[in-house]
Parts: sequence; C-alpha cells; structure tokens
Amino acid sequence: MENSILGDFSIVKGWKADTLGNVIFKKTARNFNPDVAGAGKVCIVEVEEIVPAGSLDPDNIHLPACYVHRIIKGERYVKQIEFRKVHVEGVKVEVSGNDKDARERIVRRATAEIKDGMFVNLGIGLPGFCAHYLPKGINATF
Repeated sequence: MENSILGDFSIVKGWKADTLGNVIFKKTARNFNPDVAGAGKVCIVEVEEIVPAGSLDPDNIHLPACYVHRIIKGERYVKQIEFRKVHVEGVKVEVSGNDKDARERIVRRATAEIKDGMFVNLGIGLPGFCAHYLPKGINATF
C-alpha cells in the first residue's frame, strides 16, 4: 500500500461550525474538504458562521471536531469565479472555423480515453459532445 500524504497544515473552507469545531460544508465543498482536513497535522477551517456548541444537528456534521484545530470566521465572501449563464431564446453564438475545429479535436481526443465498461461523468459544455464520437461497440455509462 502507498503511504498517505500528510501535510503540516490543512486549510479548508466550511459553511458553518460550532465552537467545538464540528463543521458543515455546503454543496461541492463536501467532496474533498473532509479528506483534506484529515490530511494535515493542523487543520484550520474558515467558516461563514460560528454557532454555540450543540446547535448543529449531529446527523448533518461533515467534519467532526477531532480533526479541527483552529476555526476562523471569515468576512466578505465574494465568489468571483461564479457566473450565471442562461439560455436566451433566439440568440445564436457563432463559432469561427478554427475554434470549431479545435473544440472538435479536443472532444475527439477526450472520447478516445473512454474504454468499454467505464462510468463517465461528462459534466456540461464540451464533454457533453463526447457521446457523439463514441465508437460503436463501446458500452459506457454516462
């Protein structure tokens, strides 16, 4: 077996914590933050809200206090990487010839990595076109 990664510090962002250090994450922060928190000698958690001990429902705690060494209440959360995109009826985006070729080349290359029996999470955007280029005889679950 491989040795696990152990860092000196783990710094994660949580949503809510109690004064003991039990943490609740929101949405996709639940994917890796609990694992990252456990992979450091000292775990520092920044949260949006700190509540009194016993206020959190034990069934909803994603990171127990035994992993948390420091809690910081952050301020002014602005998520500049998130943009709301909506479809507007009648608006069509034209793609120039070179960009269209490059996108198709990327999708074809990504599709070449899909093997028979794989489970594939395509997400949105370009990966969604992979199904169009999947060779016959390949059974993949999307």
